[in-house]
Amino acid sequence: MYNTHILTEIPLADSEAILDAHTLEQVPVTRWTAFSWSHSRHTLFATCRRRYYLHYYGSRRIRETNSRVVRAIWWLKQITPMSAWIGTVVHEAAAAALRAVRDGMPVPDVRVLARERFAAGLEASARGRKLDGRWLVLWPDAYGGSGTGSPEELLEGLLDNLLASDTYKSLTNLPGGLFQEIDEAFQSFELEGIARLGTVRTFAIPDVLILNDRTLRIVDWKTGSTTPDSVRWQAGIYQLYAGLTYDLQEEEISVEIVDLTQGSSGEPAGGTPGFAETRAFIETSIAEMVDLMADVDYHTVSIRDFPMTDDLTLCQTCNFKRACRRE
Repeated sequence: MYNTHILTEIPLADSEAILDAHTLEQVPVTRWTAFSWSHSRHTLFATCRRRYYLHYYGSRRIRETNSRVVRAIWWLKQITPMSAWIGTVVHEAAAAALRAVRDGMPVPDVRVLARERFAAGLEASARGRKLDGRWLVLWPDAYGGSGTGSPEELLEGLLDNLLASDTYKSLTNLPGGLFQEIDEAFQSFELEGIARLGTVRTFAIPDVLILNDRTLRIVDWKTGSTTPDSVRWQAGIYQLYAGLTYDLQEEEISVEIVDLTQGSSGEPAGGTPGFAETRAFIETSIAEMVDLMADVDYHTVSIRDFPMTDDLTLCQTCNFKRACRRE
């Protein structure tokens, strides 16, 4: 992993000044730096403004800078908690199995796929190598400790619940032609008429979409801790994505949440928000983020407007804690 210790070798005020100059620099916006929205961005913004700043602004335009501080922030952004990596492994294995169903091929052994992928990630991170062309820096290799108890037990527990799930079993028995999307990359839609921005690319990222005539079923696996409110809004975003992408009405779309940590499934608690309610939620979230921009046209921000959290318990699992001197 790139040496990030520059962040502890110079005063915090100096590193903040370097980052501030970087994120206030007025450079024409590109597709890489244009504002976009996702529920994960909303969650980060609501949890810790400094972490939000470092994730979305302090680490950007890495190819254009010679700053050791900015490069160190970019590397901290690459750190993945062990639990998140395990969740990714389970998602990938489930997707591979369902793609085989879609393509009329034999369904692979999900456990074998997951175990091999998990091991490959551990090795790539430990050796400082890329995995499938991308850097994977796992938490133990950056800060030590996994924070998840036994990673292997967590992986096996999620796989147990996946394979025991009635939802998974039913999906493996569907005609392949009904699968519309399976864990596609960068699923998004354009939300128009956003104040001060115009059109905003909005990411959804549902796991499985089944389209049968004019009825669309969305299935989403949950492999980590979350809250009922968060799940409900994610379901609304999935539904809005499906409605805009496939020209469907709310009543033609259903959302099923499969919680693999608990072995349960069903609609989100409180029901899925409708199109209008979901759009209002997104617009409010975007407005709060835009309010903190120094210049909307250049999409610049100042670190002064993004203070660190006062809740130090959040820092213990934050990949940027080195940048904030909270290790």
